[in-house]
Amino acid sequence: MEFLLNNVFGGIVAPILVLILLYIWKVLYDRVDLSGEWDVTIKVRESAYRPYLKLSAEFKFHLLKEGDKISGTGEKISNSNHEGADTIYPHAKRPTVRIEGVYRKNIFSKN
Repeated sequence: MEFLLNNVFGGIVAPILVLILLYIWKVLYDRVDLSGEWDVTIKVRESAYRPYLKLSAEFKFHLLKEGDKISGTGEKISNSNHEGADTIYPHAKRPTVRIEGVYRKNIFSKN
């Protein structure tokens, strides 16, 4: 009987307790703060549409995270085409974007 109890606890109950404790740890202590200024570069490495190959664009984003909500603004700083020609936008003529979303933690599922 003691052998059975040890195997049941060690093989079934203990891993369940570990998973529960890991879940509680992630929920209570895993706080990601995305607020701040972000410099982002987007580069196209592969595309079926040939003119998009080797395109890149640089953005500057200002994000604010409140709870699980994320909002902010951004602007395109520059971009380059497939021939390598750069376009740098003057501050007054930069294309702008508005960002709104939700931060979700996928603890036990695929991202």
